[in-house]
Amino acid sequence: MNIPRIAIDRPIFITMVTVFLLVLGLMGFGKLPLDLYPSLTYPVLAVRTDLKGAAPEEMEQLVSRPIEDALSTVTDV
Repeated sequence: MNIPRIAIDRPIFITMVTVFLLVLGLMGFGKLPLDLYPSLTYPVLAVRTDLKGAAPEEMEQLVSRPIEDALSTVTDV
């Protein structure tokens, strides 16, 4: 059995075999289990501060920074 000879004599046959193998590979890839991927959850803490009439620098220094400093001691965040 000479594979190059078959590929030259019957190109449609080789094309169909290749397409068949690609389809089988894609179907197999779609059914792969995801057991080895751990479920990840990242802890998030979001705080929104608002002070009417305050400049951004004042807001950061007087309100946001003290809150961030206090919350930075929270464990698992």
